[in-house]
Amino acid sequence: HLKLGDILEGNKHSVSEMLTRGADPPGIHDQQQQQPKRSIKSAYEYAREVKEANVTTVILRGGAHQDYCHKSLIYATCLQRSIKRVLPQGQVELQINEGTPDQDFF
Repeated sequence: HLKLGDILEGNKHSVSEMLTRGADPPGIHDQQQQQPKRSIKSAYEYAREVKEANVTTVILRGGAHQDYCHKSLIYATCLQRSIKRVLPQGQVELQINEGTPDQDFF
């Protein structure tokens, strides 16, 4: 399940930065004293984890509470392409805003 919507849209980092280095969600440093692990992963992190898991199918799910999520859609589409490169014979499906944004957690 991808963190999309306000987590990416309100982020001070560009989509390119988030894809290459990852990022923290907005306001994280105001709430915590210690440096947290980045919760927005880079495309490299996801690709490495998929390759290490030795899977043949990946379904990327994400959603947003907002109607317009330009950065989110770019991030998710680029992430899908990145994972396809490490799974050339596999299937990488992108499911965005299919159902309610939080339904994966119910």
